[in-house]
Amino acid sequence: MKITFPLICAVFAIVSAIAPVYADEPAAEPAPAINPWGFNVAAESRYMGGNSEGKTAGLNAEANYVRPRDFSVKLYGAARYNKTDGKVSEHNASGGADTELFLPLLTGVYVREELSTDRVNDIRLRSTFAAGGEYFIFKHAVPGGLEMLRLRAGFGHRYEKHRGEAAASSSDITLDFGARLHKRLSDVFAWTTEITYTPAVDDFADYRVSHDSHCAVDLISGWRVSQEFGVLNEYNSHPAGDNKKLDTTVYFRIKKTW
Repeated sequence: MKITFPLICAVFAIVSAIAPVYADEPAAEPAPAINPWGFNVAAESRYMGGNSEGKTAGLNAEANYVRPRDFSVKLYGAARYNKTDGKVSEHNASGGADTELFLPLLTGVYVREELSTDRVNDIRLRSTFAAGGEYFIFKHAVPGGLEMLRLRAGFGHRYEKHRGEAAASSSDITLDFGARLHKRLSDVFAWTTEITYTPAVDDFADYRVSHDSHCAVDLISGWRVSQEFGVLNEYNSHPAGDNKKLDTTVYFRIKKTW
């Protein structure tokens, strides 16, 4: 095929016209990376009913490391102390870790451990360990954590050492069931509900249930300061001594996140 001079000129003109268009086209900016670490501290005021009566204050701290496609780790701790009419109305501390390994199809496995002590409820030491599988109805990464609706089921071990002259202890293999909903409903409002149910394998009448629901409202978004209003219920079917089975707490928190 004979290539003529006019054809060469036409091709050169077309290339010259197209090249600047692509040369000037800006490169697509990468999506901003989400820091896998998230931290928060909170000061809270509580009103308690049940084994502890009255108002008290407390401190909470939490650290989260989240890789949405791989795993997450949550470390937390809390401490509370108060006297009402010269009598200790609350004196407890707790801390723990919750680790998840995410698998395909919105599934995963988890391991959690919590240690706590509670003088008012005559608990010298309580250890709660559990491991099992989980399923997410939905799961989305957000700064410092995950939005989710998560269901859990597994096995665990609960150990309690009681106070008193005839200090008793108990050790039970348990089932472990849980559900957690965390969802931001608007730019300034989020809702969280978490429920756990741990019956003993050899005696389903021996169980513990905990429920925590709270709403969070952003106060100063630039500083990531929020306030939380919530209610906490803890039910122990076999409480130590003459304690009541149900404790209910209404709380208000000021939380700083970074």
